Amino acid sequence: MRLKFLLFGSSLIALAFIALSLTGGGGRSSEGERPLPPPGFPMDIVDAVQSQIRLETAPQRIVSLSPSVTETLFLLGGGDLLVGRSRYCINPEAALKVESVGGVTDPNLEKMGMLNPDLVFGITMGLRSEVAERMKQIGLKPMYFQQRSLDDIRDDVRLLSRIIDRTEIGEAWAVEADERREKVMAEMRTFWNERQPSALIFYYNPGGIFSAGSDSWPGSMLEALGLRNLANNLDSSWPRLSSEWILASNPEVIIYAPTSAGDVEAARAHMEQIRADPLWRNVDAIRNGRVIIANRSALVNSGPGAFTALEDLAETLQATYSDED
Repeated sequence: MRLKFLLFGSSLIALAFIALSLTGGGGRSSEGERPLPPPGFPMDIVDAVQSQIRLETAPQRIVSLSPSVTETLFLLGGGDLLVGRSRYCINPEAALKVESVGGVTDPNLEKMGMLNPDLVFGITMGLRSEVAERMKQIGLKPMYFQQRSLDDIRDDVRLLSRIIDRTEIGEAWAVEADERREKVMAEMRTFWNERQPSALIFYYNPGGIFSAGSDSWPGSMLEALGLRNLANNLDSSWPRLSSEWILASNPEVIIYAPTSAGDVEAARAHMEQIRADPLWRNVDAIRNGRVIIANRSALVNSGPGAFTALEDLAETLQATYSDED
């Protein structure tokens, strides 16, 4: 059994908040498949910031400032095209051999220019417009992604596969990803048997507890898992939660998402503090041992690994509830 989560209160031991690493949402979203440019070149693309990009040929030199894009390039067999990456692009391990060009929001433009890339892939979260404009001024061609749902993640894999001329690989992966998601959704519908437990995702840093609401890809994972996301009622896709609101909302499940390396232990320490608090002790998720700590990247990196994280969460949720029977 593949379990990549730790549970408290169970016999099973199995941001810069979000802004630097989350890109950003359901089960199959109502939007369905996003229109994509047809395979072949020249190719005309409108990216997430509505920039029009024309590719005469497939790019041979790519800089990726997005961990999810970097992961996708390797998935598609295009890792050899990567000549530069952000310091946050650490998966797969082979990516570490590629030259680092700085951060997502503060890349070293001089170094990027010297690498002479055909395309620079970035994300809209944390985007600084002056950096994007400076890229264009020095002759770079930036392209931005924004992933708000599992559908977006799937379709970005499809789009990237067309951009690097690996369409067949991307389309085959997308079909498999949809099948995996549908299987999880069917399993969870049967498992819940018309129940829909309330849930919250916790991202914790010194600035407080944040969550993922509607119009976010982690929120879409909760939907696919058959959970009722309490943060959907809030105004922001990435709301900051007050203790008072959490206590009043009384989630039945809490999924704690560490945002950087080493944060699993910090998450455990924080949850132990909460468990010791007389007020928090009455929250359903804590009282019944339904606090799940995800692995570091499961709810942070919106790459193709999100579908594996979905399967792992489904397995862990079933094990958590089954332990009570």
